[in-house]
Amino acid sequence: PAHKSIAAATDLIVHIITSAHGPDRRRVYTRDKTCNFPTNHNADLFSLRFSKDGKRLLAFAPGTNHTLRLYNFDTVLIDAEHGRVVDPPNALAEFLGSSYSDDGAYALLADKHSRIQRWRTLPWAPAGALVQFSDTFSDGLLDALMPPGGTVVLGASDDFFRYSLLDPHTLKPRHTLQLDYAQGRATEWVLSHDGRRAAIGTQLGKIVVIDLDDGRVHSMQSAAAGWIERMEFSRDDTRLFATSDGPAQWQVF
Repeated sequence: PAHKSIAAATDLIVHIITSAHGPDRRRVYTRDKTCNFPTNHNADLFSLRFSKDGKRLLAFAPGTNHTLRLYNFDTVLIDAEHGRVVDPPNALAEFLGSSYSDDGAYALLADKHSRIQRWRTLPWAPAGALVQFSDTFSDGLLDALMPPGGTVVLGASDDFFRYSLLDPHTLKPRHTLQLDYAQGRATEWVLSHDGRRAAIGTQLGKIVVIDLDDGRVHSMQSAAAGWIERMEFSRDDTRLFATSDGPAQWQVF
């Protein structure tokens, strides 16, 4: 964008400061905006992430599940230009929670009847079928994430061992990755900047990278000693930074 913005969160309020024609500060209130967002002012701060164009801001609730911290259908979309929360569409009755693509252009919306649907945002418009969780995962769909453009959905089952690449329109599995007990339960996942890969880290320090185009899986020799706590791709997506119970390591693939 032509101007730069920074964002910070305090007491469930997101502060957006923009330097366009002088400092402009906006306050965005997030209380009760999704099922997992806390309702008290003593809650921990949540994570914030701008879209690449700076027009959208994603706010991730701390929630109660810290295994996969960033994607739990507990994400709020903020229109950073106008300083307001983008409320879910009225057409979706009994809204429960949401998970957004990294550019904020698409959302997976969940309702209280265990159904999910992909939508376009700003303005809201359905972009897929309304389906039951059980039609996608027999053992439950807990988390999901989408690359920019919402071209594919990567979904995690509620045991954190099975991952599926889902067709964005039907949410039917195209490819499935099943972690085994030697790899351990997943504890963290992250998208590459180009949206073509996702890395999954486990409680036993293992890392696998899944190609989001064709479902191919690449195992990586991790130097991590244990539980993978956080991962991040380098800007050119040729390296992956992982922190664990042991020292942080760069992994090259």
